Amino acid sequence: MTMDESAMSLVERAALRLRARTPEGEPTPQSTPAGQKAPDRDPPVRIAGIAERIPAVPPRAAAGDARAAMRPRSKPTVAFDQDALTRAGIVGSSAMRSRVTEELRIIKRQLLSPALSEGRDGEARADVIMVTSALPAEGKTFTALNLALSIAHEEDHHVLLVDADGARQGLRRFLVAGDLPGLLDLAADPTVDVADVILGTEIPRLSVVLAGTHREHGAELLASQRMRSLIGEMAARYDDRVIVLDAPPCLVSSDPAALAAIVGQVVLVIEADRTQRGEVEGSLELLRACPRISLILNKRKAVTSDSFGSYPYNYQPIGATGQARGKNVY
Repeated sequence: MTMDESAMSLVERAALRLRARTPEGEPTPQSTPAGQKAPDRDPPVRIAGIAERIPAVPPRAAAGDARAAMRPRSKPTVAFDQDALTRAGIVGSSAMRSRVTEELRIIKRQLLSPALSEGRDGEARADVIMVTSALPAEGKTFTALNLALSIAHEEDHHVLLVDADGARQGLRRFLVAGDLPGLLDLAADPTVDVADVILGTEIPRLSVVLAGTHREHGAELLASQRMRSLIGEMAARYDDRVIVLDAPPCLVSSDPAALAAIVGQVVLVIEADRTQRGEVEGSLELLRACPRISLILNKRKAVTSDSFGSYPYNYQPIGATGQARGKNVY
């Protein structure tokens, strides 16, 4: 007996048992009631000697579903509010030369140098830079955003600007963005993926992460081992990426002290003629977990008018540049 005959015999025996279980007078599934024309059916398909009817599946629909399942998710994007940037005096988006842009370039070079020379391994990565201040309104968000825009002009670097100030969320006022997840949502919910919070912008090589939903235990989330892993994952995704975190002021929030142990560099913004020496020293003490701390004197009044080489703009020296107790002073 061949394989086909054996298979057909099995089918026939199954049909006999089906007819035996069907009450008398009722048609079997294969029978057609009297007076009705048997509907057209697709011929049976024979697979390995077994005759069976396969339900028809539209080939195009099936292929489309498969392609949809395999298609990668598009990266969410946001746009900068150009009017808000102009009102705040954000100049990093311009490649034109001015006193401020030149100062930003000098600061940028000082920060990128260790990010490249000291490597990207270990817990305190030099390519992860936190910008903070001693007190509110000293210009930390202004500095962080300008610095990120300046780094984005580099051909060899991508920059990820992260809003780590969950209470104020200063970055949001410069963006046209809806209710999107951010850093705190990522830290609090393991189901949120890193790719869901990294938002592209219209500026090449610049992405942002919003602060996310404000939480009362945000300081604990920022100090958690999960946050350390998330920051490391964001930095490690691309070899040319530099991360800039806009953190709250040191003397009004414990968040910078928690983040200082994660980042590789800290930029402490100090407002000229306002921030007191004791406030600066207190901030430095809170940030001591970071191996490299740089100080920027902001809002300094220009007292001289000079030219820098052949460039036609007023140049004010940035200030003392050197080492103060192991800290960089810009």
